[in-house]
Amino acid sequence: MFPDSCMTSWISGQALAGVLSSLARIASLGVGGEEMDPALSGLIYFLLADAFLLVTIAGYAALRKSIWPMGTTQAVTLCITISVFPAVVVYITSSLPESRWTQVFFQPTITFLLFNFGDFVGREMSRLVKFLSPCEYEMGGGIMVALSGIGVIMGSLVSPALVKLWAPV
Repeated sequence: MFPDSCMTSWISGQALAGVLSSLARIASLGVGGEEMDPALSGLIYFLLADAFLLVTIAGYAALRKSIWPMGTTQAVTLCITISVFPAVVVYITSSLPESRWTQVFFQPTITFLLFNFGDFVGREMSRLVKFLSPCEYEMGGGIMVALSGIGVIMGSLVSPALVKLWAPV
């Protein structure tokens, strides 16, 4: 396996990718002008994603044999995050009067960009600030698993009420 510095760089790179994808979505929405053309916006977002994908595939091809166990772990973690995160934030809407900002840019900016930026800052903080010594990793991991389980249970109990409260009519 790789040293901790490689792992934290990998995790920070994932968070930065989230920030870049949020900025790409905002840029693709901004190209449409006042009469936003959804087909043009979608095409621009798709082309930006393809460009990032090609660069990423080229990088992975160079390192393929040495990083596959870590890559599989990160892919599963990212898959779970991406499958849960959009389903929750899609119900967030603006309380301001209707405008281009509230109709077009509020959702990608406030929900996705803000989440991804916070995710990036949190991952960078974990790289810069060391809370545990190496001998406390197992205890710290156990505490994180326990608290994550409690959070999942609480979220599953509260989510029907939140969906009922904020779901579109």
